[in-house]
Amino acid sequence: SCSFRKALVGHIPCDLALLIHYLHFFLQMGMCCSSVLTLSRVKMVSRQILKKYDTDGSGTLHKAEVSTAIKESLGQLGSFVPSGTALRQFDEDGSGDLDEKEFTKLVLSVLKKSGVDVQEMQEELEAEG
Repeated sequence: SCSFRKALVGHIPCDLALLIHYLHFFLQMGMCCSSVLTLSRVKMVSRQILKKYDTDGSGTLHKAEVSTAIKESLGQLGSFVPSGTALRQFDEDGSGDLDEKEFTKLVLSVLKKSGVDVQEMQEELEAEG
């Protein structure tokens, strides 16, 4: 068992950029830490980001809120997903905003584009319905 993983058990970064930083550290070090990144944790971080940037309390992120969330939470990684593209690609119900599940899919996409294998988590999220 990996001592780094033990140190992180129960510690969920509240910022996606920090989560990605942890992931890259573990992946580059070749540690046995695959259990650090779970769909549950990605959803938790996504929920925290959504709540932080949902300025009107609607429970979803509108275009301006998506733009701010991407810019402030993802930093340079935000350049992978411009807000207009995010809405077009991830707004599955056509509502013009991103709900929690849609935003989680956006987060998984950013993780994938940053080199993290998220296929199992994407499949798990789809299976949830």
